[in-house]
Amino acid sequence: MKELYLKLRRGELRPDGAATGNEKDTSAFAGSQRLYEQIGRLVDLEVLALGTMDRFQMYYIEDFTWDLTLSKGGLRNLSGLKKLRKLSLRADFCSKMGQADVEFIDAEWPRLEQIEFGYEQTMIDDTPHWKWLKERRPGLRYVRA
Repeated sequence: MKELYLKLRRGELRPDGAATGNEKDTSAFAGSQRLYEQIGRLVDLEVLALGTMDRFQMYYIEDFTWDLTLSKGGLRNLSGLKKLRKLSLRADFCSKMGQADVEFIDAEWPRLEQIEFGYEQTMIDDTPHWKWLKERRPGLRYVRA
């Protein structure tokens, strides 16, 4: 499989840790981790698009169980995607990403040519860690969806 397009369903608030004592939160977190682990095994994947069920409505990352950061494990599970050329994030995944996350993107996805964002393009332009990635990878294109 070379391309994967997923529309993620709006879910419960993402717990800060898996052990919240709330069975529903813990189950949702475990499900998101399993999904990212499965995606990470698609070693020939070149295009990964993550979005919302409703293409006309953007949700904040707090509305998703699908945290895409190293600290919550989602991003780390995608380290096997060495052939990734395009990453499309149509939900607000980027606002929780920090320096470690963009360093991961730089190190783990050497073939990445394009990152497509939803509405938060200005945040990408104004945030130090995203600026760092732009300087580090000048050929990487940033596209507003």
